Amino acid sequence: MEPARFRRVLFVRIMDDAAARSGWMRNTLGTFYGREPDNTTSSTAQTAYWLMGWSDDKVIQSIIQRLHNLSVNRMRVTVAGRSELYYGDPVIPTPHWMKDGLKWTPSLTPWPAAQPEDAYHPGFDYSRFDLTHWQKFERALAFARDKDMIISLVLDMNDSRSHPAAGSDDELRFIRYAVARFGAYSNITWDLGDDLDQFRSDSWTRQTGKLIKEWDAYHHLATSQPCGLYTSGPNIRMVRFYVLSRMV
Repeated sequence: MEPARFRRVLFVRIMDDAAARSGWMRNTLGTFYGREPDNTTSSTAQTAYWLMGWSDDKVIQSIIQRLHNLSVNRMRVTVAGRSELYYGDPVIPTPHWMKDGLKWTPSLTPWPAAQPEDAYHPGFDYSRFDLTHWQKFERALAFARDKDMIISLVLDMNDSRSHPAAGSDDELRFIRYAVARFGAYSNITWDLGDDLDQFRSDSWTRQTGKLIKEWDAYHHLATSQPCGLYTSGPNIRMVRFYVLSRMV
């Protein structure tokens, strides 16, 4: 088997005294394009963060199934993150005006958008939710649960050029809605944001972690991913670190 040109692996150490659980999970991470152990190629931009960018449930399920077959049991999937950057991935988003055929986009629309492809000015109506997006997400979570796949729900990402204002009614409505819709699934964890310290403060992280802990009746693990020095509080109960290698 030809060795992978690019490898990027994350192992996650779980520490949760309340649930009396600890252990390791092998995780999908990053956006490098490479060769997998089963000698197939993939772009993890399409198999991790922006999994919900696929238009067809069968494609989403096949990706989860394939990773399950490779003994991967955790995926980081964003709820509202968007990006116009692909970090070298050979991917081409499908324009929103194409109505037929298989489509993929990193321009997720958890809210109705006047211009969904515009990274800077999508025109979100934060007072409403795009139910198609959320229902598709629920179907993916249910399928992943049957495959013993943990989905780390990344609420938002620094790549997004448009966010609800920090601490605003719009943001709190979004987070509480996510907790209400997804909280009953046993195979989720909360991720407050990717590269979170680039668009939210440490005090925001602590306060939002506290709110999620109050709102989530099932007390799922919660974490965040800052770019800088890791800080934690009583409401952040998952510690992650990277084991990275890159072969050129």
